[in-house]
Amino acid sequence: MTTNTIHHKSQPASLYTLSFAEGWDRFSYYGIQAWLVLYATQMLLFSDKQAYELYGAFTALAFAMPVIGGLLADRLLGFRHAVIVGAILITIGNILLIFPGIEYLFLGLASMVTGIGLFKPNNANLIGVLYHNDDPRRDAGFSILYIAMNIGALLAPLVYGYTVRHHGWHYGFAISAVGMLLALGVFFYKERNNEAHVNHQAGKLTKKVLSFITVRHIFYFSILVSILIFALLMQYTHLFGNLLTAVGIITLLGLLLYSFKLTMPERKRLLGLTILCFFCIFFFACSLQIFTSLTLFIEREVNRNLFGIELPTMAFLALEPFFIVVAGPVLAFLWTRLAERKKDPSPGLKVSLGLLLAGLSFAIYALAANNTEHAYMAIAYIVIANFMLAVGELCISPVVIAAITHLAPVQMRGTMMGVFFLAIAYSGYLAGAIANLMRAEHLENASDIALAVSYSNSLREVCYITITIACVLFVINPLLKRLLQAKI
Repeated sequence: MTTNTIHHKSQPASLYTLSFAEGWDRFSYYGIQAWLVLYATQMLLFSDKQAYELYGAFTALAFAMPVIGGLLADRLLGFRHAVIVGAILITIGNILLIFPGIEYLFLGLASMVTGIGLFKPNNANLIGVLYHNDDPRRDAGFSILYIAMNIGALLAPLVYGYTVRHHGWHYGFAISAVGMLLALGVFFYKERNNEAHVNHQAGKLTKKVLSFITVRHIFYFSILVSILIFALLMQYTHLFGNLLTAVGIITLLGLLLYSFKLTMPERKRLLGLTILCFFCIFFFACSLQIFTSLTLFIEREVNRNLFGIELPTMAFLALEPFFIVVAGPVLAFLWTRLAERKKDPSPGLKVSLGLLLAGLSFAIYALAANNTEHAYMAIAYIVIANFMLAVGELCISPVVIAAITHLAPVQMRGTMMGVFFLAIAYSGYLAGAIANLMRAEHLENASDIALAVSYSNSLREVCYITITIACVLFVINPLLKRLLQAKI
């Protein structure tokens, strides 16, 4: 193929329907991400530590649940059914969050994470089945998906920031609910006859457990129980770390046991993909600081007056997705052309580059911390840092997702997509812990200079650690490359 594979005629039509749904899912999710820490500290009067722990629990649950969602799709629901139920739960979560009150907050967040668990891995897998194994359009197609995701992520903080300032804290969720309903309607209309999305497991749902109870009834009851459990976990975050560790251990043991049913080349690929997912933890632990420690840093310390206008903090949260939308087509075009010339970097090398850029972005943020009173300089540094994070993310998420849908054994693709999101779940939990280390509450009465020094030192430490991890991955990349290229 010699034409640019980003062009719409080069891609399956279903890609755009599924990307539209993904965009609204990310609008809902990143609206909450932009909203949660500020709402918790300003309206609920949570301490920084409590807000970070709530954020970490929500984020970790939102990315841990796809492990179960992927398994359910592989073994019971099929990708299509999982996506539909997940989208409905996300819509219900948004409706609950429209109402003020802490009970609606926890139930809304719990419904959201349950829905994300079903929707997130399986929407990507519905896209994966649109391509044959050696289709050169695959990486470009997932880059289009990633652009759609980040259009949602870009608009969310801007829309939520506007509604918070002009209408109150809760009205952005009404927009999210309407958007998800619209995405569901488009999905039902466009994909109703798509044979690639047929659920070959459908008979299992109608299997009777008792005379009047089927597997379908048990599944829907389990959803209600899950929502209540997650609502409690977000209130008692000290229990969450142990639970997340247990889920990780069980998942790894399950992968190990199942690997004995695979051929040796399949085992090698599974190991290589697991290593890739492990290194992703460190990148996302850095990038998620945007919604926690860096949000409060910008809100409290940075002079945001530009040309006589005070920029809202949420506007800064739109920078990274903006740069992803802008740079995404460029990188997609670059990867496609390099692949045509047999010079495409390996997935491990791309992830290593992403980690390096994340580390360097924190060095730039440290410069912003030393210039908080100089609005133009501080804002310029923040913009540059977010650009580097955006390019780093483009080197990681679409690359790893595409690798999973391409290299994982067919019967394990939903599960491995869940493992990838479990890695990001650990990132969310780790991000909360890092944010706690960076918080400046203990310097409440300190001078501006002392605060700047504290933030700058913390940001540099994150920079050094992340660059070191990038170097480790670069060193082991030849081994990783051999694992991922094992012939089946």
